[in-house]
Amino acid sequence: MSNATLQPDFDLKDEVSDFKKKRIREEACGLFYELGYESTTLDAVAKRLKVTKPFIYKHYDNKGELLFDICRSGIALSLDAVSAACSQPRSSAERLQCLAESVLEVIFEYQKFIVVYAREEKNLRAEEAREIREQRKLFDHQLAELLREGDQTGEFQVSDP
Repeated sequence: MSNATLQPDFDLKDEVSDFKKKRIREEACGLFYELGYESTTLDAVAKRLKVTKPFIYKHYDNKGELLFDICRSGIALSLDAVSAACSQPRSSAERLQCLAESVLEVIFEYQKFIVVYAREEKNLRAEEAREIREQRKLFDHQLAELLREGDQTGEFQVSDP
């Protein structure tokens, strides 16, 4: 048996690190949602997780980086939903319905992430806010393209595609 067959296709350390970041992100998001970004400390996040602050600093350099990750996660989920819906080999109307259902699921499941982004965008650094706005534009562009296709095929009418 060679060493190549013993090597897993994944890196367990990366999976564990991703899980830890996810938990930190979720708890921080909950606190940002409840108390606001300015009133939430990393001490409070650590306390909620029952860990030490150095545990958080191992994954995030500062509270601002954590906020950015929360905001980026929310838009990434929405982009995944629009991309999945738009890439299906279905009619424009069916893809639009799929998109609406998928985005609503994201909104219901990740409402706190979306509220935190909307409320705390002003606390992002300029380049971080710009990156997220670009992702939002991509979402808007894909949605507009789907509406344009449906308008062109006559499946529905759009007054300003």
